[in-house]
Amino acid sequence: MPVCFFISFLNKQTNKKLKKTNEILSNFKHYQRYHCLKNLSKKAEKIISLANQFGEGWLIPAEVSEFAENGINNTISVQPFGCIANHIISKGIEKRVKQLYPKMNFLFLDFDADTTEVNVLNRLHFMVKNAKESITTMETINETTSENVQSIGR
Repeated sequence: MPVCFFISFLNKQTNKKLKKTNEILSNFKHYQRYHCLKNLSKKAEKIISLANQFGEGWLIPAEVSEFAENGINNTISVQPFGCIANHIISKGIEKRVKQLYPKMNFLFLDFDADTTEVNVLNRLHFMVKNAKESITTMETINETTSENVQSIGR
């Protein structure tokens, strides 16, 4: 019983601090609200088991879901040297995330001793190119839809 009380107390205190932080940060142009871990874990459960507690575990798919639901469809995941757990999670969730969020565009960058600047720049270049193509495609679809709606109204 004392452990449950302590966890509940910590959760309430953390949520109070997050609420205050969200109030302060809401004045900034590119503000993204912080979310409680309980809500993030529910999003992650759609993609991966919460039993994955190594590396970033289920937090990577939770954050990717949060991005997708907020219209951020281009994500770069950077793994540090030797972090095989994050590498496995990032690569392992890609197919399921694409099923749930088809517009999501991923780039996984693993930095280790053999990573060259040219490799990173090339991969970033293709990520930006894909993002621009997605935007152009969406603009074309929106223009076509708008024209169709106007012709129906005539």
